[in-house]
Formats: sequence, C-alpha cells, structure tokens
Amino acid sequence: MIKKFSFLAILCLSFIQAKAAFNTEGLPEGAGAFFYYSHEKLSSSQLGKVLAQSVFLKTEPNSSVLFKNGNPDKDFREAVVGIYSEKSPGASAKPLVVALLKGQFNVAKMKSTYAESKIPEQKINGIPAWDVSDLSKEVSQENKKFSEVKRGEYLLLGYSDNCLVLSPTSLASVTVETLQKKKKSAVLPANLAQVKTNSPNDWLIIRGDFNQFKQYPQIAKMINNDGILSAAFSIGEDPKNFSLKASSDFADADKAETSANQLRGFIALGMMTLPSTQKNPEDGETIKSLLQKVKISQNTKTVEMQMEYPADKTAQMIAKVLNKAMTTAQNQAGVARTETKENASLETTP
Repeated sequence: MIKKFSFLAILCLSFIQAKAAFNTEGLPEGAGAFFYYSHEKLSSSQLGKVLAQSVFLKTEPNSSVLFKNGNPDKDFREAVVGIYSEKSPGASAKPLVVALLKGQFNVAKMKSTYAESKIPEQKINGIPAWDVSDLSKEVSQENKKFSEVKRGEYLLLGYSDNCLVLSPTSLASVTVETLQKKKKSAVLPANLAQVKTNSPNDWLIIRGDFNQFKQYPQIAKMINNDGILSAAFSIGEDPKNFSLKASSDFADADKAETSANQLRGFIALGMMTLPSTQKNPEDGETIKSLLQKVKISQNTKTVEMQMEYPADKTAQMIAKVLNKAMTTAQNQAGVARTETKENASLETTP
C-alpha cells in the first residue's frame, strides 16, 4: 500500500535559482547544488503528453492512498532539492540531500497508514516524521540501491498537505524551521547566480558549485583534471520549441576552450556516424537536423551549449523511440514465455 509513495520519496536520494523558474524557499542555508523538477510543467508539454502514454511511465490511478486524490501523476506538482556537503566527509561519505516535494498530499492518511503498518512516528518541531529506512523495506526488495538507506539517516516529514520533506536526520529540525519562517536562505553561489540559462517554461533545472564539494575525491579530481568549477543545466518547452541549455565555468580560458572544442568534435562525429546507423533514412535525417541545432559558444572561462528543436517534432521522435522500445520489450517477453513453455514441455515429456 505504501510502496509507490515510498519509492517517489526515496527517489530524490538519487539526485545530486532561477527567480522565474523556481525558488529555494524552505531549503536550509548552505546548499552547493540544486535540483528542480516540475511534473506539472512537463505534463502540460507536448513531450510530457507523449511520455504519459508510455506504458513504461504510466501510474495506475489510486495506486497510492497517500496522495489527496490517490493519483501521483495528478497530485505531484514539483520537487525542489538542495544538496549539501558534509563538514568532515570520510572516504565513503556522500553529500546530504534535502528534498521539498510539492503537490496535494494527505498527511492524516499517511499517519494512519504508517500506524497500521507499525512504522513508528517521530515528531520534529511538532511535525510528524518517519524513518526512511522503515519506508524503504518494500522498495529495497526490488531495488538493492534503496537498501543502502541506513536507520536514522533520513526522515520523511509530513509538513503539510501541500509539502512533504525528505531530509537527513541531522538537518530535519533546521529544515522545518526554515519552512515555518518562509526563509529564502539557500542563496545560489555568486558564480551560479550570474548564469541565465533557464526560463519559466523549464521543467528540469540542475545547478552545482563544485568548489563546495571539493573535499570529495571524485569532485576534486574533476576540478583538478578538467578545471570545471560549476555547471548549470536545464530542459524545457515553450509552445513552439523544446529547449536544452547548459553552461559551465572553468578555472581558466584554456580549459574552457578545450572543453568547447571537445563538444564541437563530439557533435561533428555524431552528425557523420549516427545517421548511417539508422535503418530508416528519415530517422537518420531527423538525428542530423537535431544535432545541427546544437550551438556551442565560449566566453573566456565560460562554455555554453544551447539547442532548440520544434516541440512537435521532438514529441514525435520520442514517441517513435518509446514505441520501438515497447515493441522490443514485448517481443522479448514473448520469446521468454515461449522458452518457458518449451522447457516445461520437455520436463513433462517421458
């Protein structure tokens, strides 16, 4: 009964401000990276309507009694996530994630459902909270990644019927306080605040200041080897075009130039090779026209990439890919069923 809702909440653990697109009200101060996803905006786009028809992404109505109307696709609105570095991370430490889930929820039903499932309820500044390790038991049976959530590490808080919070236990109290005081304290680092890559129509935005995570070996290696200091990425769709935008700041102009040239090289290589791999010549031309829309520019230490493509053609292209994947999956399932029947027949044949 709680499996699909728990999956949605725990999924935010897998991810590492633009004024017009989203704000960080409620996130504690000190975040070095931000993730924003608007299910509402994606669902209303041409691409979103295609994705909604995919059997891979459909959600059964009434699949979760924890949403107000029992339907995550309609009740879930957006997620705003802040990512924080630990003060003294060890070799196996991971950044801390605080996620604000916005939509139409039912905290009273959550309380009764979890009580029936004998999941202990805690109180954080008067707000009901539950240990994510308890909620993840059913999910972790299907996905071992979720079994890595340790007891006492993360809490799910029923802040209100419009906002649920996924927070490290160590940040839960300050997160509730930030929400209650309606603070907008998670100010973007200065270098990211200057980036103007997103618009009100963007449904996915990711921004990160790598300098705030340089105590982690993998990030330090990326900074030292590639010279990348920060990055911003967004995807959206207006009535005419699907758009993808990215921007990165580098330690010096030489590093930025190297990155820009590498990107141009990858695009040129893709235009030469990818179209010929398609069985349908029309698909090859579509890929070529898509890559031709990608623009790479460099301004001293900053590299920007932008791509706009007609929204209707993007939706058609994604629909074709999903249909092909569905047909392949169905064929593989058919083969598997046939082999199972044949093996069973052999076992029963004297």
